[in-house]
Amino acid sequence: MVKEHLLVHGSITQDEAKSLYAIGRLSARIKEMHDDMPGIVTVMVKGLNRFGEKIRFGKYVYTGEMKASCPECGCFSTNSVCPICAPQRIM
Repeated sequence: MVKEHLLVHGSITQDEAKSLYAIGRLSARIKEMHDDMPGIVTVMVKGLNRFGEKIRFGKYVYTGEMKASCPECGCFSTNSVCPICAPQRIM
């Protein structure tokens, strides 16, 4: 799940992994994938928590080749077929 997410979206945070895939230890999954995907780097991001306090958190970014998710046009849509291609398939 994380590997596919990185290939399509290019990055993932702990909050995204937890809410999308119920993964509690993203750093462990990233470490397991390092042999297959050596282009994963950690970028520290500044932001605000839900209380408005300043925080820093890690964002895992894949610097290798991106995989297009839409088989029709090759775009990076989060759907299996992008909104542009979907109407064309019906016709």
